[in-house]
Amino acid sequence: GKVQNRYTDVINEPNIILSYYAYSNPLPFYAFDDFNNLQLLPSPLHATTHEITLTAEMANYHFSRIAELSSQIDRLPELRSIPQEQTIRVAALFLSRALEFAIVQDYASAIEDSKRALNLSGLSPNVEAVIYFCQANWRYKQLDYELYANTLDNNREETATFYQSYTLMLTDYDQVIRRIPDCAFAYYNKA
Repeated sequence: GKVQNRYTDVINEPNIILSYYAYSNPLPFYAFDDFNNLQLLPSPLHATTHEITLTAEMANYHFSRIAELSSQIDRLPELRSIPQEQTIRVAALFLSRALEFAIVQDYASAIEDSKRALNLSGLSPNVEAVIYFCQANWRYKQLDYELYANTLDNNREETATFYQSYTLMLTDYDQVIRRIPDCAFAYYNKA
């Protein structure tokens, strides 16, 4: 038959994100398998294009996790004085809290924690790639929210800030690609 004559809806899939929550068919996670194998987080991360809606019980759980991780982070010595062998554990604490912030849609705090994790020296390229990938997605979600909520008044300062954030998001995806050149997820999201 004439396939080209059939009417079909074409719907773009949303960005691929990394989440603790997997649907019945999460996307293959090949590019980041090495990260999950390190078992740095309380649960493995899954690649998906669909986020779940939190119930009140789930939200309370994630807010309690934020408080718990904040307590652990507050007890850390000054970050510059952390021994090299502890760096990955500290980065995992910041990434864990960043993921929790993102789940409850506090993207500014998630980005701040991901920056703290990336400022630690001695992280492997796979760990850095996961952090950059998540950070880029959180920047995207924050920008999407600002556009959706019409919080941009189209003044020069806000427009410049928007484009600066947009550029940072693309740079984060480039950082993922630099560390894992065959990461199709980064190419897809960047496109």
